[in-house]
Amino acid sequence: MKALQKITYQMKEMAKIFPLTESDLSIKDKTKIAKRLEKHCVTLSRGLRMIFTLEEIDGKKEWHLSLSRENVAPSDRECKICCRAFFGSEVPEKILKESGDVGEDPNIRHFYVKADS
Repeated sequence: MKALQKITYQMKEMAKIFPLTESDLSIKDKTKIAKRLEKHCVTLSRGLRMIFTLEEIDGKKEWHLSLSRENVAPSDRECKICCRAFFGSEVPEKILKESGDVGEDPNIRHFYVKADS
């Protein structure tokens, strides 16, 4: 668990330094967006991939946690552990949106939480 805390801290700091903007999110070229997201991505043991970003759109800031695996969606347990690590809570009230259909890939789960100003 300490390893996850360290990774979480590093990813949060990276997200603050390099927030994604509307222009980043409108990139259609998959190679360019993959390159932009490289610094926000970590792959853990058993192939769980985490992308954590701070998105600034229309003056609003949201944290976005994306969890994925190559051939199977992350489990509910993994999602709860990661949400607790990144957001300090797994309670649904704190999560603004949860989506499994962004990008149409059923093996990706997305979580959005309002970022404090």
